[in-house]
Amino acid sequence: TPFLGELREAVGLRNFRSDVTSAAPAKKKGGKTARFASFRETDGSFRFRFFAADGEELLLSRGFSDPKAIGVVTQRLVAQGVDALELRADEDDQFSLWLDGKCLADSPSYADEQSLEAAMLRLRQALATLMV
Repeated sequence: TPFLGELREAVGLRNFRSDVTSAAPAKKKGGKTARFASFRETDGSFRFRFFAADGEELLLSRGFSDPKAIGVVTQRLVAQGVDALELRADEDDQFSLWLDGKCLADSPSYADEQSLEAAMLRLRQALATLMV
């Protein structure tokens, strides 16, 4: 019956059950990546968050009046990458992201200076994964 199977397939009468098993969705290679998420606050301003691949929030932006401005900023950060980052640590074990002399975003507070430095490194690494 192998001949009959080949003949059926040749004329379009093949067994479609074999296609169903081979058409299973392919798993994504790799895993999650770092990402920006923008949202609207209750006061009408727009903000973005930057998350590491594991879901840790690394930055929360200051308010923007226009959602397009967020898109421009995030595209610029991705395009210019870690070289564009100016990170300033403060005395509250927190850091801020500055671009063109403007503070754009702040990090969460960290327990100590060592945790703060580690978070700044994770931010740089996460942003580097987004560069094309």
